[in-house]
Amino acid sequence: MHRSRSTLVWGPLGFIGRHLIERLLKSGEKVRVLSRNRNKYDLPHWVNQVDWFELTGDHLLDRSVLQSAVQDVDVVYNLAGASGAAQSNKDPIHSLETNCR
Repeated sequence: MHRSRSTLVWGPLGFIGRHLIERLLKSGEKVRVLSRNRNKYDLPHWVNQVDWFELTGDHLLDRSVLQSAVQDVDVVYNLAGASGAAQSNKDPIHSLETNCR
C-alpha cells in the first residue's frame, strides 16, 4: 500500500513557504504547517487543505505544540524567521533571538 509522505513546513506564510506548500499539495503530500499567529497574515487559498499548528503568545516555542507538529512527519522544512533586513539591523539581538532560538 502506498502512503503519501507527510511534511511539516515551519514558516508557511512567507514567499518560499507559500509556494512550497502549493507544490507539495499538488504532488499529493499530506502537509502540516507550523506558524505564529495566522490572524496577523493574509491567508493563502490552501489554508483549509493543511493541518495547522500555531505558536502564539509570549511563549512562541511551546514544546507541546512543536512535538505535536513534528509527530510522525517524514520531512520538515524550516523556513521560519523574522524578515526584514532593516529591522534586523536596528535590533540584531532581537533578530538573533527570534530566528535562532
